[in-house]
Amino acid sequence: MPTLLLLILAACPPQQEEAPPPTSRVEIPALEPGPALRVPPSVLGQLEEELVALYTSLRPALVAVRVPVALEHEGRRIEQEILLSGVVLDGSGLFVAPGVDPGEGPVPESVSVTRYDGARFPARPVRHESTYGLTLYWCDRLGVPAPPLAACDALRVGSLCFAIGNAYELEGSFTLGVLAGRDRGLGPASGLLQITNPMNPGDGGGLLADRHGQVVGILLTSLREAARHQAGDPEGGLRPYRQSEQVAFAVPITTVRRIFAEELGYEPPPRPWVGMRVEIAPGHPLQGAGTSVLVAEVLPGSPAEQAGLRAGDILLSMDDQPLYSQNCLLYALGRAGRSARLQIWRGDQERWLTLRFPQPGRPAPQDTPRDGDRR
Repeated sequence: MPTLLLLILAACPPQQEEAPPPTSRVEIPALEPGPALRVPPSVLGQLEEELVALYTSLRPALVAVRVPVALEHEGRRIEQEILLSGVVLDGSGLFVAPGVDPGEGPVPESVSVTRYDGARFPARPVRHESTYGLTLYWCDRLGVPAPPLAACDALRVGSLCFAIGNAYELEGSFTLGVLAGRDRGLGPASGLLQITNPMNPGDGGGLLADRHGQVVGILLTSLREAARHQAGDPEGGLRPYRQSEQVAFAVPITTVRRIFAEELGYEPPPRPWVGMRVEIAPGHPLQGAGTSVLVAEVLPGSPAEQAGLRAGDILLSMDDQPLYSQNCLLYALGRAGRSARLQIWRGDQERWLTLRFPQPGRPAPQDTPRDGDRR
């Protein structure tokens, strides 16, 4: 019996398990760099190039300022540094940044300033201005040229504004916004620019520039930040604005230069005498603005009369600078040389006049045509 069982087992070998079907394999070709995506020139591409160029040219003018402060916490005195932004105003090493008001606490004898390349140097305060909370500092080792500065008079509400600051110790943060209002007030400070650029702790003291890459203001603060600092005011103060968003302010650079005029050796350029009185009128279709400048009176024998200006003329532009406010007119006159090309609207016609200014100490020229050519 055992022998027969062995013979049966030998005749019936054990069944082998079927092998699983081969797995289908997908060949993945090696990735090779393909041709670069060719994007046709566009407005967005030009905008991107301009933004990059603006930031590259303006970034060296921004510095990081670290101010030592002493805080009392649970009966202990804690020494620490706060980071602020600053803007170079002079090639000799003068820069402006928020500072400590002598009436609020001891002014630090020295602060440290960090250049755009990371180099850090000691600096000392020169003078503090309490109305706007700005301090002029000096560092002889800074070695950074001043950026181009320009008056903000030519900026219209809606004009692009570029800001660079050190928000939350993120040095050199770049933002884009627009001018939202002019001549705003915040506490004792007046004549401020209202902007839509976001403002965060550390941005105060940063730079505000126009689309030409000219610094037109120094970042001050946001309405929310100002309300947070004044929340303890028993009369309410700015408390209703603690939740405000996108409301920020800047000090016009002309105000900053006027405040520190003696230290900066700054003298406002004299404006030529024109000899006319102007008023603000409704905007003209050729300007695309809400207001325009109307000539209300022309003085006899003045450059305005010799150029052919008359009462009732609407001033449209001067040397291609649009005129829609008295500030715009003053700004254009400050840039004018011996003469200026004036675009006006008289009656139902556009006219072009040449406004010539006498040199100091010399009488006004008498050969100026009384009316200009039409174009």
